[in-house]
Amino acid sequence: MKMDDFQVKITEVHLVSPADPTERCQLPFTTFDLMQKRDSMPYLQRVAFYESTGKDADLLVRNMKEGLAKVLVDFYPFAGRISFSGGGMPELDCNDHGVELSVAEANASLEELDTSQYSPLFKKLILRGNYEETTMTGTAPLFAAQVTKFKCGAVSVAWSFDHLAVDGIAMMHFITSWAEASSGKPISKPPVHDRYFERRNKDLAAKVDDSAPFQYTFVDPTAGVESRIFSFDEDEVEKMKKLVLEGNSDQQENGEHESFTTYEAVAAHFWVELCRARDLPKSQTTRAQIAVNCRPKIVPPVPQEYFGNVVLPGLAVSTIGELTAPGSKAVAARLLKKSIRSFGMEEIRSQIQSYHENYRNKNPMAQGLTDGVDIFFGSSLRHPLYEVDFGWGKPVAVRHGRFLWDGFCFFDPSPRGGRSMDATVHLPPPTMAKFAATIKMLEP
Repeated sequence: MKMDDFQVKITEVHLVSPADPTERCQLPFTTFDLMQKRDSMPYLQRVAFYESTGKDADLLVRNMKEGLAKVLVDFYPFAGRISFSGGGMPELDCNDHGVELSVAEANASLEELDTSQYSPLFKKLILRGNYEETTMTGTAPLFAAQVTKFKCGAVSVAWSFDHLAVDGIAMMHFITSWAEASSGKPISKPPVHDRYFERRNKDLAAKVDDSAPFQYTFVDPTAGVESRIFSFDEDEVEKMKKLVLEGNSDQQENGEHESFTTYEAVAAHFWVELCRARDLPKSQTTRAQIAVNCRPKIVPPVPQEYFGNVVLPGLAVSTIGELTAPGSKAVAARLLKKSIRSFGMEEIRSQIQSYHENYRNKNPMAQGLTDGVDIFFGSSLRHPLYEVDFGWGKPVAVRHGRFLWDGFCFFDPSPRGGRSMDATVHLPPPTMAKFAATIKMLEP
């Protein structure tokens, strides 16, 4: 279906506040938060698609609206706004101003959309969720959602959020809690809002100039980039892992080959195949950046239910020559494994201090990364994306609502379940064509 043929009309827009008054306060953004507010980071978006069940859609939408109000009592900072009342650094003003919920109608049936791939049509399923250029004014909501009804009775539920407020782990916690509340269930895991953990931890506290202005100007990173989803069933995932293990000639003391997690092996496969597709000189340095959940790595640990950002980038570095030679996938897996498993307090402390000394108001997550040379990995493989039920049952597909910069690769669970997975990759068209030709060649 063409963009002009697909029409979506918003019929309702609600500003939903917490069902009960909540604590009015100013909460600080941690360094983990501030590092996410970079010039190339838009509001992040997801779209979940649900087939028709014959249930009253209007009733389910009302339940969702009431559930959203209920869940915001526990997740009250999300109903706030960004404020600069304390000086040069932004704060989270918990003022109950609310989040946005829109209801829309589409002129098509769900089967007319190809939900197996990213489509620009998905932008119309979250029409009011692009607040990245106004978020710092203090007027934009930190979260927006849109329920779109299709002609066939199917629906989509799309959401959009400011990465300054929360990371993907916290966002998934909010969405699953909203689904619980919409079904009349209590929230199974209440959130934790201790945004002072960084300041209290003497091993994390950095010297910060609060009077210096925090600046942000959004720059769209997607020019000349396309998005494509590569799906792998359980057998294919296992084949990727075997390709890495068979290229690993190193043995541990017990005589067995070094082991890698599925994530490390799959990421290694993607990194190597992308290096080959880019046709770069063998002397060219290439980096892989991996989003690392620091909650369990901080001492003392931050609760998994913490509602904010606690993710930092791990970095693996090699050369094109090393990663295109025989056995290179084991080399890549070993580098990725080291960058993830050795990530501890020393690295966390170093990144926090380095950000305040060198990268504030810049793009700290991209320091040292170059479009067309490097790769960035994100993952929601452990997230219950396909368990989110607002009343229509489990979703038949959950996709990203927009695409990001060159070299961004995101691993998601597949609707097929088990260890099957979908990988969303963003590349320029010529590179994508070469990459697509080899990424699923999984025979030794």
